[in-house]
Amino acid sequence: AVGDPQVLVVTATASDEVADTIRDSLPIDKIFVDRTVRSNLQLIDQRDSERKHELLMDIVGRGEKTLIFVNSRKQAFDIASALRKKLPWLEDKIGFYHAGMKNEWRVTVENWFKEGKLKTVVATSAFGEGVDLPDIRNVIQYHMPFHFTAFNQQCGRGGRDGKESRIYLMFGEHDCRINHQILKDRAPDRDTLAVLYGILKKRAVENRLSMSNAELALEMENVTNKYSSDAGVQNALKIFEELTLIKRHTRGNQREIEILPPPKIKRELTESLTYCEGLAEQDAFGGFCETVLTESGEDLLARINQPIYPKKSSLVNIM
Repeated sequence: AVGDPQVLVVTATASDEVADTIRDSLPIDKIFVDRTVRSNLQLIDQRDSERKHELLMDIVGRGEKTLIFVNSRKQAFDIASALRKKLPWLEDKIGFYHAGMKNEWRVTVENWFKEGKLKTVVATSAFGEGVDLPDIRNVIQYHMPFHFTAFNQQCGRGGRDGKESRIYLMFGEHDCRINHQILKDRAPDRDTLAVLYGILKKRAVENRLSMSNAELALEMENVTNKYSSDAGVQNALKIFEELTLIKRHTRGNQREIEILPPPKIKRELTESLTYCEGLAEQDAFGGFCETVLTESGEDLLARINQPIYPKKSSLVNIM
């Protein structure tokens, strides 16, 4: 067709900030919002419950289609394995799902869950991205998400067929502390980065070394007498690379770290995208954590039922 190009951008959730970014990147002159509020979801508030594991067994044991959200790939596997062991009559109907699985296996798990071959899936947030199944009866927030968008999307997986669905909140203060540590690893502080950089220089031979993240984390623990994680080391190395302090080389399964000559102009941490994103995630989580632990179940359900859409833009048209 001849004429000006037409662009349609579709998303399930978009805050004012996200909508502004999309609008600034593409020639968009109107925003249409479906403000439908759901009424078929029931929230079961079990935050900080001492019966967390028993309740999980009870829900999964009913054999209803159930989606359990956790915060790590390891927990997805471990909890699915524990459920299979405790509920042997459902052993072949419990699966797990995370972004580290090969794509064909993720598609297979999605199809099995859709067809009812699987009744329960233990998943990371990867399952909440673009997976739309109509008949999930139970959504369990076993661990605390990192922000309201993830919370809204994950809880919203339930009851897409319009029938009653239950959302169980099982996280608590302990999850908040774990998430803070995870986010701290995404943007290590200046002292932590200085310790790791010192270790790299000390261990390097002719400005090169071949140590794994686990080996570097252990070395940091020996120096600081504080726990260091593989993930924290991985993010710190990424920050160093973005600041042109190091370069990583991979040959097969072997990784080598090259210490580069110091930059002529001093680099600031804020020049690293990884570091800035980590700080932003920490700030966002602080407000989310306080709210999701203290707000009433009724108010949290209202947040879940209310879609996340831009409210300030003059381009918004409510449908």
